[in-house]
Amino acid sequence: MSTATDTVNTTEVTLPRPLAAPRSVLSPLFGLFLVAQTQNIFSSKSSQEVENMANVPEATMEDADSSDMFENEAPDTTPDTINTVQPTSDGSETADSVGRSNTQSQPPQKYIFQSGASAIAHPNKQDKGGEDAYFICPSAFGVADGVGGWNEIGIDPSLYSRKLMEGAQLSVMNEPPQTPPVVTLRNAYDHVTYHNIIGSTTACIVKLEGDNLRAANLGDSGFLIVRNGQVIYRTKEQQFSFNFPYQIGTNSDCLPESHAEDITLQIQPNDIVVAGSDGLFDNLYDQEIVEILRNCTDDAQEAAEKIAHMACKMSREWTRLSPFAKQAHNHGLIFVYGGKVDDITVVVGIAGDVYVLAYSFGSQMKRTEVGSFI
Repeated sequence: MSTATDTVNTTEVTLPRPLAAPRSVLSPLFGLFLVAQTQNIFSSKSSQEVENMANVPEATMEDADSSDMFENEAPDTTPDTINTVQPTSDGSETADSVGRSNTQSQPPQKYIFQSGASAIAHPNKQDKGGEDAYFICPSAFGVADGVGGWNEIGIDPSLYSRKLMEGAQLSVMNEPPQTPPVVTLRNAYDHVTYHNIIGSTTACIVKLEGDNLRAANLGDSGFLIVRNGQVIYRTKEQQFSFNFPYQIGTNSDCLPESHAEDITLQIQPNDIVVAGSDGLFDNLYDQEIVEILRNCTDDAQEAAEKIAHMACKMSREWTRLSPFAKQAHNHGLIFVYGGKVDDITVVVGIAGDVYVLAYSFGSQMKRTEVGSFI
């Protein structure tokens, strides 16, 4: 196992990348998120209201109670704003404090996701809730995997990953749609720093912007895109060495703006984006994920659950040459076989036209969550 030696509170500690990591399930956060200039669509009750959308006043965003979201966290005293970085006319970026009721004019959102999420915790960590986390909004989602090595000095790795995803969702809710995902990740990172949480995590944030999918990926979480039954894109793991990924957080030299991969790809309706922690990609090959999708309906939640459960099943196959075992062989660890028991978090987003999805799925398109295994 590869290790990195860092210092926390002047005490020398070893932060190994764990061979297993925990799970996450759903927990609602700030209530309904309405994409810019499509807020009235998501609250529509009939086709007539959709047709008359332009005449409906812009909906007011309401905050839902999130005090019971994570039992082992201190009460959140963050002000109802988050500092976000906004692009200026000369291409530079400046910090701006944006309130949740921000109603500035923004370009219309062309595509949104029909999203679903599923998470299965490592068997030894179900009682504490696991160390993975994710968030979902109609135009964005993300996954984070808290680095389990912090357990060795009594620090719960889930606190960092959960707070990062909370900050990412807050940023998405407040920022203009064209904000780069790397900036969103930086805002989330600053959110965790504000709360003085110790730990580190990998992270992947995916957003839709016009005809493009944009993403920021740091570490060995990631995503793939399936179009017409074929994988057209797959992120590559960022690792210092085998099983020791890039991570942001306490004592890490990695920063979102300098180490996250900045990805821009053209997106099409019905493209399927599958994101996950390493518990997914260490146990299922890309083609196995594609086969599962072929046997699913067009329901993103069903797809996420089937993929997560198959990854969990394969993690317990001790004689299988899993993707994790294959990587181990490539690094000279020829006696490693079987799956990798770990937290498994899967988010599936099916891209579609904002008007079509809003009409077809109605209130389901309001789904906005920050979650982990409960």
